[in-house]
Amino acid sequence: MTIDKKLEIVQEERKKLIELESQKEISMTRWRTENAALLKSIQAQDDVVTLSEQSLRNEALDEYKANATKKFDCGVEIKEFTELKYEESKAMVWCEKNFQAAIKKTLDKKKFEGVAKDTIELQKDGLITVVVTPKVMIPKVK
Repeated sequence: MTIDKKLEIVQEERKKLIELESQKEISMTRWRTENAALLKSIQAQDDVVTLSEQSLRNEALDEYKANATKKFDCGVEIKEFTELKYEESKAMVWCEKNFQAAIKKTLDKKKFEGVAKDTIELQKDGLITVVVTPKVMIPKVK
């Protein structure tokens, strides 16, 4: 079978997919219209749940702040998460003196490859190998 014939088959299959997706969108639009009240009720209930959850969180946090209570009989629990805030430049200076293992020296691959692909010396020296991989590009349905 020729490339032209295979392309024709792919384009016909794509047309079928586009038609099915169109039918789906029509059905979904109809469903959303027919079930607008249900969708509105779901959104309203979701809003109520969100407010209730926030009220519960606030109450539990108030109790935690007042009495350091982390576990409640009902199953609600307070977990503490620790986050460090610092200026990265100051941390780098400290690490250079005290903890060099924390400093990663990584290659900016994008910048390197942007220069390296056009640098013949790197190829001659064996530092890089240029690999060209063909990729098939199929035209969209007309």
